[in-house]
Amino acid sequence: MAASRPEPRVARRRYANALALVGVLVIALAVSTLASRNGNPSYGQPCAAQGLHSLSLAPERSGPVTTYNLPKPLRSPNSILVAPDRSIWFGEVGLRGVSHLFQNGTLLEYAWPSSGGIPADRCYDLSEIWGLASWHGLIWATDSANDRILGLDPSTHTFQTISLKNGTLPGFLAVDMRGNLWFTEGSAPAVVGDVDGATGSIAYYSIPAAGEFAASLFFQNSTLAYVTTVNPEDDLGHLFAFNPTAQAPSFKQLGGNQTLLAPYSVAATDEGVWVSEHHASNIALLDRSTGAWRFYPTSTDAQIPLSLPYYLQANGTRVWFNEHDASKVAVVCCGRTSLTEYNVSSTSLTETGIGNVLTIGLDKNLVWFTAWTGNQVGYVNASYPVGFSISSNATGDQVTIQRGASAIIQLRIDGTSTKPLRMAFSDSESYTSVPSLISFVPDAMTIAGLDGSQTIKLRIAPSSSLTAGSYELLATVTDGLIYRSVYVAITVT
Repeated sequence: MAASRPEPRVARRRYANALALVGVLVIALAVSTLASRNGNPSYGQPCAAQGLHSLSLAPERSGPVTTYNLPKPLRSPNSILVAPDRSIWFGEVGLRGVSHLFQNGTLLEYAWPSSGGIPADRCYDLSEIWGLASWHGLIWATDSANDRILGLDPSTHTFQTISLKNGTLPGFLAVDMRGNLWFTEGSAPAVVGDVDGATGSIAYYSIPAAGEFAASLFFQNSTLAYVTTVNPEDDLGHLFAFNPTAQAPSFKQLGGNQTLLAPYSVAATDEGVWVSEHHASNIALLDRSTGAWRFYPTSTDAQIPLSLPYYLQANGTRVWFNEHDASKVAVVCCGRTSLTEYNVSSTSLTETGIGNVLTIGLDKNLVWFTAWTGNQVGYVNASYPVGFSISSNATGDQVTIQRGASAIIQLRIDGTSTKPLRMAFSDSESYTSVPSLISFVPDAMTIAGLDGSQTIKLRIAPSSSLTAGSYELLATVTDGLIYRSVYVAITVT
């Protein structure tokens, strides 16, 4: 990883400039901004509706992806939860409530009770429902517009309310190993709180992150938890660790002075702590063995300026995440050697616009997701047999190249594909993951048809002006719907 990266304000300005070039995607991306905590759009009505609504949805399947189109007007599905009994729940901002989806397509929508003083014909108190958790047999969701957490009892169709301090703006929810319900506050200064599972008492704890708000929580075990913070002005953020059992938890910043680009989610594996960078095209790992940050790029797409990874969940050695603007669900696997990305739509972004894949939930081999402007929920079947794969003859940190020189590695494409396959390359030079000072030149960019194996020679040439250091190369082969990639660590001297 290079020693420095562009400052986030520059990232945001370049992102805005790039939108002007996208054309057909501008409207969808504008709605994407609304999904990033910058105010609430105007919805039609079902948000004033009360009680329980039952509908039947027809699943649509395309390869490994199954989707369910939600009813109109726009429901804006947000946080999704796989409960301990494997039931699927998600927030519907347009409904202003939570919904239960069965795999046969039955959808039960539970509209929240009206908050006091809001006329039934107005919907200006919508809440984006970033937090969802199963706790004490109820499904709990955050209502940031009204500083409360609501718990649905599906057996009685009734809600319980936990009222919080004014201005709390609860966002993310998580349950610790002792059975306490924790929440983040969506405004600075950074604060997290917990609701005692035995007494119901509420405690608030301040995080030493000046000008930042708490974004997400992860409990690795009974005495170790992580929280990420983000500055709403410049999107710089940090990672903290704390002991949730302490009477007055002390928060320790991790990763030295490295700042992160909108770290909205955190997960952990044996390899270290993973953090999303929501204003970038990569995810970050605080390597447990070295104590240093490493940045792993996603594939890139000329139609969008950034892929915007959002929510992370770890499943053993696999780290799953969604790519907000790339409309993909992705997984890093196998000792950080490979990346597989799945388009959640069978059509291109130019045809459908950006669906805003917001959050994910793991159910064994199924990875559930919500698509805000796509008005869909769905899942990727991780057991789906992908017909092709990619590997490299370069392993570990063996590739060392001098600036101004070059090296050749071999990439091997295995399997079968009746569709043409094309190659693509990204790297960790900057937050965009677009190569700039390292050139990647393969001896073939496309494979007309694959039946067996094909070897591609890749020439890697770092510019003499590139900063010396360690970088991650991502070499990708795709049929346009599934992207198979291999990571290669490069040391530039």
